[in-house]
Amino acid sequence: MRQYWDLLIDNVKESGVYLRCYMGNTAGWLPVPAYAQAQSLFKQAIAATSDNECLQRLRREEIPLKYVLLLENERFRAYQKENGSLPFELPEPEQALNEFLKLLKDNKVTMIREDFSLNPNHISRMEQNLRKALALPEK
Repeated sequence: MRQYWDLLIDNVKESGVYLRCYMGNTAGWLPVPAYAQAQSLFKQAIAATSDNECLQRLRREEIPLKYVLLLENERFRAYQKENGSLPFELPEPEQALNEFLKLLKDNKVTMIREDFSLNPNHISRMEQNLRKALALPEK
């Protein structure tokens, strides 16, 4: 996990981007190859973990990375088109979204970001935004 956090910090520093609340994407500071490396580091950590409690924590900590994959799917597809390939495989959108929503539910996540609106349908609204980003039909 230390390598993962170092990777993120190094990319932010190298990019010169000032990270602020409510940024719409990671494109300015997390290039696709760095995202692929982050994803690989998480897979390695999960594969090396035999303790169920640690494994659950890793899966919970992976939520932001999976969120970026869904939210910025168009950016990853554009990279693939421009470069002929991606350094990782894009999942099938509907399946990836369903797995992400299950991960949120399993971890009792009710908000993906701060929301002080008293909106009881925060996850539902986020799902609709992700469906739009993935070009999936609304539910």
